[in-house]
Amino acid sequence: MTEDIKKLIAYLKYLNIPIDVNNSKDRFKLQKIAFLIKSMGIRLKYEFDLYLYGVYSQELYIESFEFKNDFIELKSDYQINKDERIILEKLKENLTEDNRILEATTTIIYKDLVYEDIDKVINVIKEIKPHLSEDEILEGINLAKRLLFKEEYLTDEIKKELELWDNID
Repeated sequence: MTEDIKKLIAYLKYLNIPIDVNNSKDRFKLQKIAFLIKSMGIRLKYEFDLYLYGVYSQELYIESFEFKNDFIELKSDYQINKDERIILEKLKENLTEDNRILEATTTIIYKDLVYEDIDKVINVIKEIKPHLSEDEILEGINLAKRLLFKEEYLTDEIKKELELWDNID
């Protein structure tokens, strides 16, 4: 078993998400969660490309079938470190069950559109994914921002401005 498969299964165990790779919805979820984990800063070797239903790694697909029982049983001896736990906790707090939102979110991140103008994001994603609604794309933008936001981005000036906004009656 590769180190990255051990890591990924341990992450899924932490998130309490067993994956049955024989189930297409679970395979979909595995691809999106692995991409999000990587995008949030955890090192994984998998390279992702954009396919019909969003981001996809052929290598992950193949390896997931090689270790399908381990995915179902969430069997891994990998020990999650403190930094990984912080990222996984953030993912756990924000992860949606809605596969269409996951598809929108991962596509937005893959296309590096997270901090672009909302109209531009909607237009680009609608062109790539016409089956996604504007509301799903907007939810995808918000989820991407929540997942990728880092506390160090908050300068004292921004914190003061946010406090002012919070105190408006």
